Amino acid sequence: MDMHGFSVTLLAAQDDFVEALESPVAALAWPGLYRAQAVETFTVELSERAENAVGARDAERERRIEVLGLGRH
Repeated sequence: MDMHGFSVTLLAAQDDFVEALESPVAALAWPGLYRAQAVETFTVELSERAENAVGARDAERERRIEVLGLGRH
């Protein structure tokens, strides 16, 4: 990352660390403590229809581009 003043710190959530991070500070740029939440997941359901096969939409887009004469020359 080519940014000035960017930092990410990960550490074990020991009670004294959390208490210190939650304490009020005078620094204007301190964003405070962010408590991570459990990650939500979901199951992807894929259609078995041929027109929804992997790459089918891309192939249709390519065909339209060629019909319009906008393909690579």
